[in-house]
Amino acid sequence: DLSPNNILLNEWTFQTKLTDFGMTRAINLSKLTRKSSVKGTFAFMPPEALSDPPRYTEKLDVFSFGNCMITTLTHEWPNPSHPTMYEGDQLIALTEMQRRQHQIDLMSDQEKELFLSLIKQCLEGNPDARSSSNALVSGMREMESIVSAYSKPSLLSQARQAMDQLDLEIEERVKLEEDKKFLQEQLNDQQVQCDHLSSELVSLRKLKDSQGEVHSDLYDQVVQQELQELQITQKDTISSLRSKNGELNEDINQPQNANRSLQQRFDMLQSGCTSSLPTSAVKPTTSVSKQSRLPSRPATSSIYQVRDWKTVGKCRAVIKWDSNSTNSRYHTVAVDTLGTVAATYRNRGFIYLHIDGSESKPIKLPGVSGSLFRVFPDYLGMTFTSSGYIALASANKEISQYNVSIYSTAKGLLKTIALEHSPWGLTANGKGLIYICERDGHCISVYTEEGNFKFKFGSKGFSPGQLNQPVDAACSPDGKVYVCDYCNQRIQIFDEKGTFLKEFQTSGKPKNICIAHDGHVIVAEDRGQLFVFSGKTNELVHKWTFPTACVSFGIAVNCRCEVFVCDSSDIKVF
Repeated sequence: DLSPNNILLNEWTFQTKLTDFGMTRAINLSKLTRKSSVKGTFAFMPPEALSDPPRYTEKLDVFSFGNCMITTLTHEWPNPSHPTMYEGDQLIALTEMQRRQHQIDLMSDQEKELFLSLIKQCLEGNPDARSSSNALVSGMREMESIVSAYSKPSLLSQARQAMDQLDLEIEERVKLEEDKKFLQEQLNDQQVQCDHLSSELVSLRKLKDSQGEVHSDLYDQVVQQELQELQITQKDTISSLRSKNGELNEDINQPQNANRSLQQRFDMLQSGCTSSLPTSAVKPTTSVSKQSRLPSRPATSSIYQVRDWKTVGKCRAVIKWDSNSTNSRYHTVAVDTLGTVAATYRNRGFIYLHIDGSESKPIKLPGVSGSLFRVFPDYLGMTFTSSGYIALASANKEISQYNVSIYSTAKGLLKTIALEHSPWGLTANGKGLIYICERDGHCISVYTEEGNFKFKFGSKGFSPGQLNQPVDAACSPDGKVYVCDYCNQRIQIFDEKGTFLKEFQTSGKPKNICIAHDGHVIVAEDRGQLFVFSGKTNELVHKWTFPTACVSFGIAVNCRCEVFVCDSSDIKVF
């Protein structure tokens, strides 16, 4: 059972130890669960271990190690896509590398150059073609020598070294300022002495004029000599003081400005990003003409537009806000009645909520410290409420924390609703109610925008009104609630109080759902296809297949009947 959960890493020495070998001998067998299930962690298991009967060889750990490398490099838990997909009307099988392509895309070019070949050898579907343990060790040692020979300090370590150097420079400037103050005090003392001697010299000259030259010449000579020495010392002091004062006037602001700039860079490095994120970036696909760019938000008077749903299927535009990054993965998408688009995406270990048109920066969503690295919840559903807030569903299985968070575009997080089971999709109606799909609870929980619980409906089963893993929901213009009943392969329709009305079957397992203002129902299935159903008769109107690289993580539709599909790398508009 080779997975990051069973690998212990010393924070200082990087010494690695494996655990969970034969520990079941110390456990009461009567308390074991899933005794007949597959041994090991499902996400790290090769195809032969999941077959019937399973086949266990030393090549199993090689496959698991390849997944561990992906997890270490991307900070993403393995989540392979479906083993098959449609290419046109043809169903094709995907290799293990293709099933993990969305995670491979998160690696940098340097990481791909170093590790991709070795990962590919580990993830061979045929165990006989998979790399042996000895070859794997040799490859890792060769890679270690390359990395140690050419590795450079990280940006974070460079920033820390630069800040340490800047601290030293600031200390020198402080000492220079103290020297300036000391010299100024010396100059003041010498000026007082000079004034005193000048006054004494004048007095002696008056005495000389009145009493003749007896003894006066000697006094005059002594005082004149002291005055000359003092003037020379004063001149040197003034020259030194002016030099130090000039250095301070020229350089005293540079460390402060550099410190602020470096501190900002240091904070961004600690946050996992090295540049500020652009607020909006909408790019048309290369095969789309300029006229088919995503149009700007229309005036309210002409906000709703109709569409011939039988012509849908061509990708019209691509939305990617963090256009400077190639390592982002989009999770969810939502659109309000005015056309505002919101989405969540992961960038280098952190997750952001971006709202198009908002003057504020993307909201960095919270995570918790895990056993090996910072652990973020899965953000599985999002919707706009009737008041313009954003409701975001999250599930953190590592600490069994399931929430729906209410965000404002101006004030950030407003309210957090704690749930008993993992929330997936959610929707809101025009009366301020939020319908939350609790997948593992097989029910729909209903809350107000203020976070107050109202009621829940549904139970596990296959009868009308019963649910088996509801994963998404959408409200129609007339207030009905449409629910994706995933394992029962159907869409169930309820009224706003949770009373069952009717149902219709889907060809596969429905994964996401949204409803246009004209009543048409758009459903995404886990096989990579989108279906459009009539809102009146529930009959199939049209269907189309995603592009080869597109995988649905969420769908939404705007007032112009444009369909937004949240892909792993961007948001595609159909």
